[in-house]
Amino acid sequence: MGQVPIKWRGFAGGVDKSGFAFGVAMGGAVITWFTLWPKEIVLTFLQVMLVMTGMFYCSWSMFNYFVGILTETGLPGVTASFFYAIAGLIDAISIWFTGLMSDFIGRRLAIIIAGIGSAIMALPSFYILYLGGSLRSSLLL
Repeated sequence: MGQVPIKWRGFAGGVDKSGFAFGVAMGGAVITWFTLWPKEIVLTFLQVMLVMTGMFYCSWSMFNYFVGILTETGLPGVTASFFYAIAGLIDAISIWFTGLMSDFIGRRLAIIIAGIGSAIMALPSFYILYLGGSLRSSLLL
């Protein structure tokens, strides 16, 4: 961070902290992508390397909640992983935006706003996720 210009440190911090979210996206996307091809075509080493790298960056509890909710509603694991990958990308973009926002309004205020927004959206988002899986609605997912 010492090499980053002061006015871009918040954005650089957001990019740095988005590694978790990109790991989530990569883990879900790799699982989805590799299920589309016959096993003989995919190199086992590449598959294991990419999946394990993606899973390394994501938290098991987050994966279990998100994919667990969707699979309990009857969605196949591949579909749940696909939506999990999309959620990871949205998460990474929101972290970048929060970092960029902190360059203009300050880190403390940006963290407070992000924390309040996360607290407000936490339970409703899991319920919407459950409804989307139950109703098979891509719009809600």
